[in-house]
Amino acid sequence: MANLRIISFFLAGTLLLMGTLILHGSALVNVESPQGIVSLELAGDGEKAGDIVSAWEAEGRTEPALRNIRLDFLLIPFYTILLYIACGTLATLNPSRPQRIGAWIAFGCLLAGLLDVLENLAMTATLRGMRNAALAPVTSALATAKFALLGAALAYILFSAVRLLLNGRGTPAYTH
Repeated sequence: MANLRIISFFLAGTLLLMGTLILHGSALVNVESPQGIVSLELAGDGEKAGDIVSAWEAEGRTEPALRNIRLDFLLIPFYTILLYIACGTLATLNPSRPQRIGAWIAFGCLLAGLLDVLENLAMTATLRGMRNAALAPVTSALATAKFALLGAALAYILFSAVRLLLNGRGTPAYTH
């Protein structure tokens, strides 16, 4: 099993940075961006993204938005490694098919981190004035793929943990 100190370190870092992002990001919530920075991530089109950025500019919130993105860059390695270790560890405790799925999902966590970096770079470009018709849909596609991969990881962790609890610690639910 993965070293609990390593898991604890990445869990603590993830929770601390997520809490900081939530608190810091609350300044970005307004009519145009009811979900704060997530509204920009998922804007989907240049007009909506432009409306969000314009509202933040008018309210003097461009710099807080850029700081929020910089904080997210710090979070990425923490949640990525945490989920990678969790999925990988749980995969080793499952029989062959769930093990293969868990291994793929673990690698998907690493891909989610890369997508998050690219998404943050695209949002930074948008906030710094680079607005074109393609940037917002690309940002939204990156964010959607990232959230899907992270959702799959969380679902796998939950499913595997429940399965292990129901079947006894580390005992596979079935064999083939």
